[in-house]
Amino acid sequence: MENIPKKLPDRVLHGSMLLGAVRPGWWKKIDPETLDMPLSERCVLGQVFGNFDKGMQALNLQHGFEGIAHGFQLWPRELVDSIPQWNRIWRELLDD
Repeated sequence: MENIPKKLPDRVLHGSMLLGAVRPGWWKKIDPETLDMPLSERCVLGQVFGNFDKGMQALNLQHGFEGIAHGFQLWPRELVDSIPQWNRIWRELLDD
């Protein structure tokens, strides 16, 4: 997968659109107060599908490039500085 959006908000939007296609109304299952993207059962996929791995499987995505392209994972270089932003972007999307 070569065309991974560079900006995290674009990747999150891409993931939300895929979620909408596979699981309409997915956002109703999310508790923004407990949302914590690095945690398997509290991330978006965990709250919708039970855990991160089940969500990736349900969306037919591979770990790594595909997970990153859809905003469900971060690049290793992003892990140190981007986790608060990552959580905030998903929460803002839920507020819209």
